[in-house]
Amino acid sequence: MRVSVTYDLRNPPQWRVPFDRFYREALDHMAFVEELGFDGIWLQQHHFEEAGYGPPFAAFAGALAVKTQRVRVGSYIKILPLYHPLLVAEEMAVLDNLLGGRLDVGVGVGHRMLEFKALDVPHKQRPSRMEEGIEIMRRAWTEDRVTFEGRRFSFQDVEVQPKPVQKPHPPLWMAARTVAAAQRAGRLRCHLLPGTNDPDVFRAYAAALRDGGEDPAKYQVTMGLSVTLTREDPEKVWQRLRPHSEYRWQFYDTIIEEFGDPPLQSGHSEVAGQAGDAQDRYRDRELIGDPDTILRAIERLRETWSWDGLGVTEVIVRTPPPGVPLEEHRSSFELFAREIMPVLRRW
Repeated sequence: MRVSVTYDLRNPPQWRVPFDRFYREALDHMAFVEELGFDGIWLQQHHFEEAGYGPPFAAFAGALAVKTQRVRVGSYIKILPLYHPLLVAEEMAVLDNLLGGRLDVGVGVGHRMLEFKALDVPHKQRPSRMEEGIEIMRRAWTEDRVTFEGRRFSFQDVEVQPKPVQKPHPPLWMAARTVAAAQRAGRLRCHLLPGTNDPDVFRAYAAALRDGGEDPAKYQVTMGLSVTLTREDPEKVWQRLRPHSEYRWQFYDTIIEEFGDPPLQSGHSEVAGQAGDAQDRYRDRELIGDPDTILRAIERLRETWSWDGLGVTEVIVRTPPPGVPLEEHRSSFELFAREIMPVLRRW
């Protein structure tokens, strides 16, 4: 099993530090997690958000090509319907060359109305733009010249260079929170970045793969976790993290509600035996405890995320919630690498 870290790179106004310092410290932390032995770094991205959520992927991935030597680097996620897929294919091919074949391409349809309005992209076209976009990127990476006629994109005899280092192309991942999105990911033969613990989503993904003649066991599935490893009383730690955690999760709840999508189902503390006070709305989205407690929790969570021949192949650990300095959680990452990662590697 791979073990990776994801960064949202949010710098909220109420806890803000100068962005140049913030980015330098983030890059230093990414080099630090590589030294600890983590397998990958997944970079999140949104646009036009008060905390500067997820700067352009290419900028940070390019910096990581110089800053790191071994870890894989992935987009978590690129909102593909917002862009022309030829440009995305070109960008990702360049990055795969800079990274020496260490790139993972994660895409999603997007779930924030403001971004679609600001960039003048009709949000109802998300599914069709995604489907055409995946086909165009694959062809741009593997064919000398591409001609395409579709509902959303049309072009003649276009050559995209360079070609990726990885053959036939970098691994393609797709985010999914709903049954329809999971079916799309399976139908388009993408690995799965689930944004939910809803078993129907996993079943739909496995069924779509099988319907297309694919073996679900050959595909990768991630499990995202918000983890704080500590020897302190977990509830005291939660009280310190609480305003930051609320800031993190309220963003998602708000944009999902604006889009009319189903509510977020990503709580895991209750499954792991860490349910807090019912008044603490976001407590069940944070795992806090010593290594033994967290390891038992991850084992139970892994069992709930295994459906129809699928199994978790990668654990993605979130960095601390916005406004908490990365340096303050240095010991948490060290404990994870020393006490938990060796066990996960054997799964």
